[in-house]
Amino acid sequence: MAEEKESFEGQWAPSDVTEENLKEMMAHGVLPAKEIIGWRPACGEIFPTPDTHEIVVFSHFFYGGFALPTSKFFRGILSFYGISLHHLNPNSIVHIANFVHVCEAFLGIKPHFALFRRIFFLKPQPNKSKPCVVGGAGFQLRGTLSQKYFSMPFKTSNKGWHANWFYVQNPDPALPEYSCLPPVYQDTWNSLPIGDEAAQALELMDRMLKLKEQGLQGEQITRHFIKCRLAPIKKRSRTAFEFDGKHDPNREEPDSLDFKIMKERMYKIFSNAIVVSYSHQLPVVPYNAFNPPPQVCN
Repeated sequence: MAEEKESFEGQWAPSDVTEENLKEMMAHGVLPAKEIIGWRPACGEIFPTPDTHEIVVFSHFFYGGFALPTSKFFRGILSFYGISLHHLNPNSIVHIANFVHVCEAFLGIKPHFALFRRIFFLKPQPNKSKPCVVGGAGFQLRGTLSQKYFSMPFKTSNKGWHANWFYVQNPDPALPEYSCLPPVYQDTWNSLPIGDEAAQALELMDRMLKLKEQGLQGEQITRHFIKCRLAPIKKRSRTAFEFDGKHDPNREEPDSLDFKIMKERMYKIFSNAIVVSYSHQLPVVPYNAFNPPPQVCN
């Protein structure tokens, strides 16, 4: 057992995250102050050795809409698929954040788990017999939906992200404690909703398709939550369809995001991000407190 643990720990890339890197993340508005979240750099550590009440996180995740404490929806995803945070990869985090935001800001509903399962499956990396400890489970679009869901022109490589890990406190509601073990493939990874849930998911898929036909793209959804300074994966007191602007309590920072920083965040995620101007109009008017959805359903 000790040899197996050592083998799994050996899959980690040594951390290259310094205190200066974390301060830069603070300047970009994606990481709270050390006094708030208790972050701790791990530069030079060969594998994680978190203290009690600490978890291991990756800097790329915070740029893609992740923040702590996490939402019930996100924790439910980890529980349903039997995975931990470090089993995911940066693109999976953006997929989840975008899904939450499109549900709230463009469908006018809370994130719908059956719809999520209808759109995505969890793919083991590199295979289901021996998935990797770090990034060994990634959410991908089901093949039949590639033409129906919003385009997500991710960068072809997030080279180096495996080494961008550090520690933060694990605030309530807490994420699963750190384990050096890899994910274990389960039938749920590729399961579909059934019955009434399946019918609801198909109905919502039709609504999503109409949004796409109106010109809405995946990177525009990402840019919208970045511009609003929202972290869709975070536990929030209200939804994006209740967002009331600059003074919304769920903004990560009250000040408007510098246009240069917004572009940098987009370019970290997408290969050819379209960031025309700060006030670039969306093809679909998002829901918010001033433009509420006609009917809010759970």
